[in-house]
Amino acid sequence: MNRYKGIGTKDICAMAQTYLPDNGRVILSVVPKGKTDLAVQKKNGGV
Repeated sequence: MNRYKGIGTKDICAMAQTYLPDNGRVILSVVPKGKTDLAVQKKNGGV
């Protein structure tokens, strides 16, 4: 458990930049009906 407690925000961000490139990510927004303005906005021609 100590191994996981030692991980910080910067560690997670660095891992995401390394292993989750922008063109390979899937971002899912679950928002209340009629509140599509709360959803993540399109980037680079996404759907």
